This record gives sequence, structure tokens and C-alpha cells, in this order.
Amino acid sequence: MVPERWKRIEMLFESALEREPEERAAFLKRECGGDDSLREVVESLLAHHQPTGQFITTLVHD
Repeated sequence: MVPERWKRIEMLFESALEREPEERAAFLKRECGGDDSLREVVESLLAHHQPTGQFITTLVHD
């Protein structure tokens, strides 16, 4: 993947994290336009993202 694409993915990911989870789909649809692969990559990153500290809490409770 080209560096410009990764920069765009990073920007969208960080911007999506600043929004409430229920607002993210509409945000990505608007920002990605018709680029479904871009939207899918960012959605995948969001789905696998755990806020700082949650990983440790998850391990302790499992």
C-alpha cells in the first residue's frame, strides 16, 4: 500500500476514534465516499482497537 493511502487511513482512524461509536459509520461513509475498501480497512482497525488500559483489564477478568 502506498504511503499516502496509509496516511489517509491513519487520519480517518484517528478522526473516527474522536467520535461516539454510533456516529462512526456515518462519518466513514461520508469521508470515504465510494471507496469501500478504504472504509472497510478503517472499520476493521476500529473493530480491533482497544482503548489504553482495557487490554490489561480484559486479561485480568478472563
